[in-house]
Amino acid sequence: MTPKVAKVPILDPFKIIGIDQDATDEEVKRAKRSEPSTKSTTEGSSTNPGACEAESGQSKSKVHHPTEPSVPRRSPHGLWHVFFGNLPLQNETNIFILISVLDIFATYALLRFGGHEANPIANFFLSRWNVQGMVFFKMTLVAFVSIISQIIARRNLARASQVLILGTVIVTAVVLYSVTLLARNIH
Repeated sequence: MTPKVAKVPILDPFKIIGIDQDATDEEVKRAKRSEPSTKSTTEGSSTNPGACEAESGQSKSKVHHPTEPSVPRRSPHGLWHVFFGNLPLQNETNIFILISVLDIFATYALLRFGGHEANPIANFFLSRWNVQGMVFFKMTLVAFVSIISQIIARRNLARASQVLILGTVIVTAVVLYSVTLLARNIH
């Protein structure tokens, strides 16, 4: 007899903290510009946040809806969004990471067939901490370029794309050169 497992509903963290995960920078800016300025609820006779309030003699009213999150909306560029949301240039970043991993495999194969690491900094890590040190060094560079490009993308998407494309082209050239050397060493 198998034990019964209770089904737990999946919570959307973006809805809990009041972030629209599909909003772009322009949509957020437009929404901030179009929001009417609200006066504090202390001006009226009621301090109840669900009570109606009059704004400058008009009959507009603001009603607090209990289904709405009580946390104010935040920009979709918070730390939560960086780790769990869709990032700008996600595909370009993934291609850059993939090519960088291929570089590590090609370098490792060259080392196994008697080659040497041409990059003096990577060679330092290799001689000091073996292959693990070299992998750590190369993946640290990949993480650095990826994070810097995401930071640049917040201000200038085209420039961040150029950074990632340049990095991908450079690492692809290194991989092709390593594969060429490996093909020469095998024959």
